[in-house]
Amino acid sequence: MNIKVILAAFILSLTCSVLHAQDLIYKKNKDVILAKILEIGVDEIKYKDFKNIDGPTISIAKVELLKIKMESGKETYFTDDMTNSNNYADNKKNAIKIDFLAPMFGQFTLGYERSLKPGASVEFQLGLIGLGVNNYSNFGASCSGAFVRAGYKFIKSPDFYLKGMRYAHILKGSYVKPEITFGQCTENYPGKSSYNYSTGGTTYATGASQSVSIGAIMLDLGKQWVMNDFFIVDYFVGFGYGFNSNSKDLANTKFDNSIYFGNSHAFLGPYGGFPFAWTCGLKVGMLIK
Repeated sequence: MNIKVILAAFILSLTCSVLHAQDLIYKKNKDVILAKILEIGVDEIKYKDFKNIDGPTISIAKVELLKIKMESGKETYFTDDMTNSNNYADNKKNAIKIDFLAPMFGQFTLGYERSLKPGASVEFQLGLIGLGVNNYSNFGASCSGAFVRAGYKFIKSPDFYLKGMRYAHILKGSYVKPEITFGQCTENYPGKSSYNYSTGGTTYATGASQSVSIGAIMLDLGKQWVMNDFFIVDYFVGFGYGFNSNSKDLANTKFDNSIYFGNSHAFLGPYGGFPFAWTCGLKVGMLIK
């Protein structure tokens, strides 16, 4: 065998061995440090420059690092205390809630929230229209149906961080929540009546009903409290765009649907020809595993 080939193979093998024996420190600014890691502390890492093993020991804060890769190939990623899921391992991450104010608007709403990670959760709601105060009973009108609502909650983090800072609870804090709503209901209207001044009599028209589809895209602003990792209180107000399929021409025929103007049962609005909609609520509930 050619002596040059043997020498080249030896040099390549030695080079691979040297490269494999080094540790790699990956910084968040994309720099990579060739090092020999000596110690991994709570807040910092101590290492020696791989090109100068006999040189001084160098320390670097863990908050500056993305990850380290040991010579064995094992990788360790670093996260700050605020977003480290391990810091919230003892927190209950699921909640069942009801909207305390919903019955005042003629509905009952049951919700479920689940934490996905520190600072983010998803929430789903089921609303039953017609369970609650009938605000149109004086007109002889009523409504029944259901809607579903889904949203993604961004829980606010501090404007600046201090060492060791974390959420008091993984579901606690101010939040912004984009959400969508879809529903279907049946509106029952009384007939219109008219008084004939010449005859002194009243004429009554037959009432009717219609099926109505509703929907909205909203942005909720709110705040949520968690007490003793068990009781939860959440208040919010939301704004956005909504629609319903209520037939506008029905108000001029045999029955009066104008009494529902501005109420889509799952939210308030739209008003006239503009699709503006809004909502608010106070939800209370309990945390579960």
